[in-house]
Amino acid sequence: GLFDLFDGVVARELGKVTAFGGFLDSVLDRYSDLILLLALLIYYLRKGESTLVVVTYFVAIGTALIPYTRARAEAAQIPCTIGLMESAERIILLSVGALLQCMGPILWVLAILTHFTVLQRIWFVWKTLKRTNK
Repeated sequence: GLFDLFDGVVARELGKVTAFGGFLDSVLDRYSDLILLLALLIYYLRKGESTLVVVTYFVAIGTALIPYTRARAEAAQIPCTIGLMESAERIILLSVGALLQCMGPILWVLAILTHFTVLQRIWFVWKTLKRTNK
C-alpha cells in the first residue's frame, strides 16, 4: 500500500537493507496489490457491476505480470527496469481513485497501462536477446 513507497527508503537510511528483506518486501507487495484488487472485485461483484469486475480482474493480471516479467528478465541476466506502471504509480492512481470516488475510470486506465507496461518489457527483453544472440 501507501507505506510501500517509504519502506525501502527507511531501510536504506537505517542501514537495514538485506537480500531477504528485499525478497520479502517484494512478496508482501504482491499480496498487498492483489488483496486490494480482490476487495474491489468483490465489491463490484456484489453491486452487480460485471464490467468493472472484469476490468478489475484485468488490472490484477497486469499487476501480477509486471513484476513477473521483470523477474524473468533478470533471471535471463537482463536488467529490466523499464515500464510506465511501476508499483508507486499504481498506488498513486488507486489512491486518487479512492479519494476522488472515481475508481471505475481509474481501473480502466490501470487495465490499459499495466498491460502496456508488460508489453513494453516483453518487447525490451526480445530486442535485448535478439541483439545479444541469446
